[in-house]
Amino acid sequence: MPNPYIEFAAHYTCPACAKAGTLRPNLSCLDINGEPTIIAVCAHCLVQANMTAVIAHHDGLIDNMSNQTAARDTIYSVEVDNVDAIRKQIADNMFLTDLLATKRSNLKSLVYLDVGYGAGYSLYAATERMGHVMGVDLYDDSIRNICAAVGEPTNLELKGDIAALSQPADVVILWHTLEHIPNCPEFIGALRTKMLPSGCILLQVPLFQPRAVVDVHFSFFGLASLRSLFFSTGFEEEDYWFDNENGFVTYMAKLPAS
Repeated sequence: MPNPYIEFAAHYTCPACAKAGTLRPNLSCLDINGEPTIIAVCAHCLVQANMTAVIAHHDGLIDNMSNQTAARDTIYSVEVDNVDAIRKQIADNMFLTDLLATKRSNLKSLVYLDVGYGAGYSLYAATERMGHVMGVDLYDDSIRNICAAVGEPTNLELKGDIAALSQPADVVILWHTLEHIPNCPEFIGALRTKMLPSGCILLQVPLFQPRAVVDVHFSFFGLASLRSLFFSTGFEEEDYWFDNENGFVTYMAKLPAS
């Protein structure tokens, strides 16, 4: 007897592996706005996917770009007159370069790329420790406000698209970015063309939990699904860490030595 759930899902591709017909509706929960949401599991890569968001994107029910940026003015507002608060936020966001310093030496010689940098405090903080720093985001008002308040670093480059970057990167940061991407293999493939042969990617994503379910999150990765994505796009695993308190996983992948 045909399984109506599999037939229903066969029209859609997994956001994490881009395989068609592999999503299996698994449970229903309320998202952070109280809206019923279907969560599926991919039979290929084992990611947990926001099926409701996948359907809305695939069927053209939402404009993904507009949806992703809709609340940015509120979420990433910067009080440009409060310079002390801005400097404190920058100092508090040195954690990414602190982590990188445990994995790479001579950070000042490295080209750093942050895709989906959000508020921009960690991006600005990176300019103090890295060589050339590049940021790509759909929204750059926040980082420009930070620069207006405390000065624009000479080693900072801001773009709206990775295709416009001036040079390849040694380090790519995807901090709470990957879950927003409707086709991750395509996205990682495009990023790889902007990386040096010795390059690495450092990322963090939320694990599945109802408080992380929102219509701009397509995927909830775990270790197995991250490995599936990065192994299939030509990377090797370097390290990973679980944040059990907050429900996040941090993952580091590198291009193989030639």
